[in-house]
Amino acid sequence: MSLLPLRSAVSEALRTKPQLPGLFDETGIADRETSRREWQENTSENIKNALNSVKYDSFEDDEFVKFRLSDSTILVNRKHPFVMEHSKSKAEKDLTRTVAMVNFLSDIYALEEGIEPGILENVRLYRDKLMRFKAMQSRKSGVHIAQILTQAQAKSNSSMEMETILADALQYIGFAVQKRGGAGEPEGIAFAKLFATDHLPTDSDPEPPLYKFTYDTKSTKHSAAKTGNLSLDAINEHKQRYGTDYALVIAPGFQDGTVVTRCKQLNITPITASDIGKILEYTVEYGAIPLDRFRKLFELHDPDKVSEWVKQLEGVLAADRRLTIDVFLRALEHLRGKVPDVLDAGTISYTCRQVLQVGSVTDADVLNLIRGLSILVPDLVGLSGSSKILINTTPNRVAEAVQSQLKKLHGTGSDGTELN
Repeated sequence: MSLLPLRSAVSEALRTKPQLPGLFDETGIADRETSRREWQENTSENIKNALNSVKYDSFEDDEFVKFRLSDSTILVNRKHPFVMEHSKSKAEKDLTRTVAMVNFLSDIYALEEGIEPGILENVRLYRDKLMRFKAMQSRKSGVHIAQILTQAQAKSNSSMEMETILADALQYIGFAVQKRGGAGEPEGIAFAKLFATDHLPTDSDPEPPLYKFTYDTKSTKHSAAKTGNLSLDAINEHKQRYGTDYALVIAPGFQDGTVVTRCKQLNITPITASDIGKILEYTVEYGAIPLDRFRKLFELHDPDKVSEWVKQLEGVLAADRRLTIDVFLRALEHLRGKVPDVLDAGTISYTCRQVLQVGSVTDADVLNLIRGLSILVPDLVGLSGSSKILINTTPNRVAEAVQSQLKKLHGTGSDGTELN
């Protein structure tokens, strides 16, 4: 199909300014008139020169797609929620790239056909809201969940958003979650069901968990919630009514005062949303965390001591993990070209032990690490069935992607390295 509308729109944007904000990336354009003349000459000889390629990049703004004038490239924002949720395989990544290209060129065509820029801007905003809504419905990316959790914790009017994303975070950590909500109810109940338990089965509970806890969230526009606004007595009633072992209350922060005394009296553990985000990050970086380890958390009733426990957890996990990401990637590099794209956990653990001389690495260690990586970079690493490992790129690319996503979790941005 003709790229003439794009040729016209770029020429006009270089002559004056873009008709709509967010359509073009003008990085690298020093002399607009010279760039305009070169653009017209190149595209008049061959209209295919109007579009070089479609690539992923990281934007400073929230746009889904834009056109980089300096090299005639359509850029797809890898930080956009829709992209994060729909890039879990090479096929999805290619499709998302195509959707971005079609959206952009359709908008350019609409301008060429005379659609008023103000009307088209409203259409683009509505489309973006729809895409973000669909991404919010999916919520399969660990990084996306961490970002939503961070954004929701300080919104006093987003209690439903906080409840929903917190349930997702707890599920990613490894708990089974039963959502409740409503007047007089906790936000939900979480169950640690992955380990042997000394609880005897009953007719009403044939598979009793190792432990269970209610959880409640408290959103506030302030940096810390007042003790009186935490409804601790109601949280304690939830714990007693549902017969849970513990209760968790989550807020952006907690004001000094009686919160420690009251939480200790009622056996409630206060934790900040940012600390929940850190635990999610540890799950991503180190793999699944044994849920019996979390019982120590519920012995604490001071939010400062809870934060200290969370900080120390990373050191414990780093020391416990016999299989590191570095060792895993070295094993992949050793196996590269020798085995199919679908790997068995046993093949990787054997390579770690016999070739890399990292003793006692087990299949379970490999699978735990893969589960963490599949949360962090689901488009590159994943599981098929219970033990088949899918790697969609080279070990170096996995390393680059992991580094980029961990930067996002820390809120430091991305280096912009493209992931093919």
